This record gives sequence, C-alpha cells and structure tokens, in this order.
Amino acid sequence: MTAKKMVLVMPMVLLPCLAFGGIVSYSTTGVVTGLGASFITYSGVSATVQVFAGPTSHPFGALRITCTSGTCDLTGTKLTVTVAQIRPGPGMGSITATLTGTVTPSGGTFTLAWNTGFSIPPISYGGSTRSATCRPGFTPCSVPLQNFMYQHFVPEPSAALLLGLGTLGLMGLTTATRKLISI
Repeated sequence: MTAKKMVLVMPMVLLPCLAFGGIVSYSTTGVVTGLGASFITYSGVSATVQVFAGPTSHPFGALRITCTSGTCDLTGTKLTVTVAQIRPGPGMGSITATLTGTVTPSGGTFTLAWNTGFSIPPISYGGSTRSATCRPGFTPCSVPLQNFMYQHFVPEPSAALLLGLGTLGLMGLTTATRKLISI
C-alpha cells in the first residue's frame, strides 16, 4: 500500500519542477581598446538559444584581426562585450577579456583571459573562448567567440501552482474512480 501512495505523491512533488523557461534572447556589442584596437574589430551577435541548468556554450560574436605588416602585438589589448538580454527578463551586463600574444600576416596565436562573469537574472554569462589561432594565409583572421550561459531555475509561481492543483485533481479523480469500481 505504501508503494501506491508514493506513486501518487511523487508526480505531485516533481511536476512543479518542470515549470521553467529555458529560452533566452540576447544581443552583443563590443569595444576593443589598447594596442590591438587599430587592427582588431568586434562584430556582435543576436541570438535566441535554449539554456539549461549546467553551463552550455553559445555564440558571443567574433573578432576580426587584420594584421598587414610586421608583427601585431596584442599586449594590453582589452575586449569589452556588452550583452543586452531581451528574454526571459530584460537587462544589460558586460564582461572584459584581456588579449595577449602576437599575430603576423603569416598567422599567430593569442589568448583571451576573461574576468568574472555576470548575471542578468535568471541567466549567468561568462566567456569561454580561451585561445585562438590565426592560420597562415588567412588575412583577415576571423575568430568566433563563445560564452558559457546557464540558467538559475526558479519555477514560475503560477505555473507551479497550476501543475500542483492539476496533479491533486488527478489524484482525487483516481481515488473517486477506485471507490466507485470497488462498490
């Protein structure tokens, strides 16, 4: 008899946990400052993506590096990306990456060290592209950037209430049906 009660109680407890929104719409803009500002440009992105509880990687824009003469030193170059979140809740936040390394017309490698991420509730953002390589012969070099996003799941109160009440109604219907059958 206890197992039957558990089968009836578990859906009532677990169903409200499914009431969450996982679609995020956002756009990015960015500014490059320092030595690399003369040969690096940032192009933003507008995206609508599905976000889960664990970190998932999503588009964060792209860097375009046009190094036409000698060695292009990235020391002291900073990239600041601003995110404008539209859905599920509007807001803005920014994150900065420090670039180090060198690029020449025949290629090169550089790293991006992102500072601490930020949150626009219920979504948290953080840079995930850590290094990039410009291959020989590709001028300009285009480097797609990715960011880690994850959602702090907080069920919407009205959805949780409706799911809970619906589950209670089904349990009551099941109990009433069993009593009518056993009579």
